[in-house]
Amino acid sequence: MMGQLMKDYDIPGLVQLVKSKQISPVEITKHFLEKIEEHEPSLQAWVTVTGTEALQKAELVEKKIMMGEKVGLLAGIPFAAKDVFCTAGIKTTAGSKVVEDYVPDFNATSISLLEQEDAILLGKSTTTEFAYAITMKTRNPWNINHTSGGSSSGSSAAVASGMSAFALGTQTGGSLIRPTAFCGLVSMKATLGRLSRAGVLPVSWTLDHIGAMTRTVKEQALLLHVLSGYDEQDRISLDIPKIDHQITELKDLSGIKIGVPTRYFFDDIEEDVGLSVKAGIQALSERGAQIIEIDLPEIFEAAIAAHSIIIHSEAASHHEETFNEVYQKYSPYLQERLAVARIIPTTTYLKAQEIRTLYIQAIHELFEQVHVMIVPSAPTTAPKGEGTGDSRFNSPFTMAGVPALTVPCGLAGNGLPVGMQIVGRALSEELLLSIGAYCEATFNFNKEAVLYG
Repeated sequence: MMGQLMKDYDIPGLVQLVKSKQISPVEITKHFLEKIEEHEPSLQAWVTVTGTEALQKAELVEKKIMMGEKVGLLAGIPFAAKDVFCTAGIKTTAGSKVVEDYVPDFNATSISLLEQEDAILLGKSTTTEFAYAITMKTRNPWNINHTSGGSSSGSSAAVASGMSAFALGTQTGGSLIRPTAFCGLVSMKATLGRLSRAGVLPVSWTLDHIGAMTRTVKEQALLLHVLSGYDEQDRISLDIPKIDHQITELKDLSGIKIGVPTRYFFDDIEEDVGLSVKAGIQALSERGAQIIEIDLPEIFEAAIAAHSIIIHSEAASHHEETFNEVYQKYSPYLQERLAVARIIPTTTYLKAQEIRTLYIQAIHELFEQVHVMIVPSAPTTAPKGEGTGDSRFNSPFTMAGVPALTVPCGLAGNGLPVGMQIVGRALSEELLLSIGAYCEATFNFNKEAVLYG
């Protein structure tokens, strides 16, 4: 019964069942803990499972409901947090021996916001080392011979397999959108500054974003609402209203201008990825959208190169002290990567930031022509082995700081999901959610991973 409820109801629906006492937060939590026990040996998605603490929190939420007290928007909903989000009293290891014994005495802002809404933390999901390495062992629930993507690898696998209702992830290049797409899920990398990164172990402080992975766009809207808002602890946080979780329903796409780049995003990709995304674009055209071919700005390639320089320079700066003190605790891959990053000249970094400023302006001007841009979420489906996948379709939008939403648009011939990436101008999250919900209804992607539920 419980397993069927998890399939039949989305997060808002489950919360209503919890509030109306039709289902217990304890029952829900036990269900997810059982799924972890069932699927974790195959998927390797968790670093730490806090089952005892989760059940205690579930009992507290249940007690509030029984006493008639007000409960939050996520009452009784269990979640996973990528192991770079600081969690009070729970190890935060970032997938590295460097901080393998680190137990914060505080929560990341995002963790606090979720717990204020009575969500229940199940534990910490896997990440590549410091969310900066490019290999991982977590498996894809659609096919365990393939990766779940990264660096938010455990988060995507946990949600796609039914081990967690939703999960937190991060993105500095493509570490949120790409694993989400690889696992047939929904996620948005919001405008830089809309979601606080305070209390998240950084890679690159001017590029890091956080977000949530969900099964549906409606769930995504709710999570964005909870996680958004000003936070004085994040120096780039925007002091603007929260993202609205009431999605405007579109009857059709009349008047919506969709830009499709003439180059780069459909070059050198898996055939089935291109076919699925183009079929999705055609379906939107048939429902009233105006499809416009657009030229990427001349500075585009320079911006891609600058993105790499910024990430490596800022990562080297963040790790400078520990790299000198405990060099041997870093993996051989990060030893080499950080050693190279440390010798990037300051003038090169400053030039990269200058290019970024010009690129952001160019992207702003591009969105004067169209409402949104649609491209594949990744050039391939989930790869075999331990690689995290290619981020070249994600980093351009991370660099610009504009919102990007990925929704599943079909299955490739290999049985793996294909994601469509809907990108908008800064602060256009509500529009992307509306279009994403329309896409979701149009594509009717209701497939489940082999290891789901």
